[in-house]
Amino acid sequence: MSLDRRLWRGKARWTHERSEGDDYILYNNQALFRYNAYTGFYLIHYLDLVEAEGPTPLSVPRLLAGGLRARLAAWGAAGDGAPALKPWARGFFAKLDVLKFAAVVGADGFPTLFPLVPCAPEGSGRLALHLGPALAEVAPEAEVAVLALSLQMETVLVRGHLSGRRRSGLAQLEIGWVYNPMLPVVGQIYPSPAELAPVELEATGGAEAPG
Repeated sequence: MSLDRRLWRGKARWTHERSEGDDYILYNNQALFRYNAYTGFYLIHYLDLVEAEGPTPLSVPRLLAGGLRARLAAWGAAGDGAPALKPWARGFFAKLDVLKFAAVVGADGFPTLFPLVPCAPEGSGRLALHLGPALAEVAPEAEVAVLALSLQMETVLVRGHLSGRRRSGLAQLEIGWVYNPMLPVVGQIYPSPAELAPVELEATGGAEAPG
């Protein structure tokens, strides 16, 4: 998305990665931001462009109207559902200035991206999404991923299945997976990864080591 609120979308096929060479040097000579200031760019990925479309103007009134519908739907929802979102993540998704992007894998195997999706949390286990007319193109019970991103480079990634559709392009997402992309602790949050258990070694009855 450009500064004048025009959007470009495309599809690409990953081909390979490199940790050296001219592109690697070029990236690491760029101005440092929050994340690459820690370690620099350590891996460069290459993709072949398959399809591109744009520019598409972003309709701010439609975005605001969709956000209002999503928030009203969330306020009227009952029950928290699964304990997927921690209090911080729940509040993060509720912020109006946090950008949300949804993606659904299409029949061709490529994800279809829905940029700047109005979204609001329904308790700790659901999201109210406003996909507008594009909702008609999404299969019932489809698996959808949603990335929430702030301009302070805070991010949360969730994934789940559509469980309900409402009028005016609204849908309900049942969250089944939550991921933290932020340093320093990157990893899955929900379901909680199996906790490490202490390992107890049984006595073998062998001779004691000298000492």
